[in-house]
Amino acid sequence: PADIEHCAEAFSGMLDRFVMISSADVYAAFEALEKRMPGLQPMPMGEDAPLRTGPYPEHDGPDYDKIGAELAAIRAWQARRLPATIVRYPGVYGPGPVREWYWVKRVRDGRRHIAVPDGGLSFFHRGFFLNLAHAVTLALELGKPGRVYNAGDDVQFNVRQITEMIGAALSH
Repeated sequence: PADIEHCAEAFSGMLDRFVMISSADVYAAFEALEKRMPGLQPMPMGEDAPLRTGPYPEHDGPDYDKIGAELAAIRAWQARRLPATIVRYPGVYGPGPVREWYWVKRVRDGRRHIAVPDGGLSFFHRGFFLNLAHAVTLALELGKPGRVYNAGDDVQFNVRQITEMIGAALSH
């Protein structure tokens, strides 16, 4: 929240657009998943879906409060200080360090079976890095201040499908 307030102070009245990149982990469904609680969230999840009730546990503390930062951005827009648009990212994939290392390591270890939660039927919303960059460009060009937009690939795969794709790509 303090970072957004600093931006509002520094750029008040100077910008046509300001895009804050946030994350889908602000949703209550993400929190339910972390706590292994049943969640009745529709898929795909809309921008107006309920938000989490507590901080993101891995980054607990006032300096890592995405919901607080989003609320600060909306308040700055309402006060006509910062024309803020929020883009919520999913899990990002592309070149560089990859989440898929979980699978790759097990294949490299020669494991014949890979354990996946919930029989692999769960979904983890993902977005290719270039698609997400395009979403930010669209928010800069066409986004409406005060709005929140979810970003991510249109086509999604469940964990089992991702496991099978990685296995096929590695001939395993």
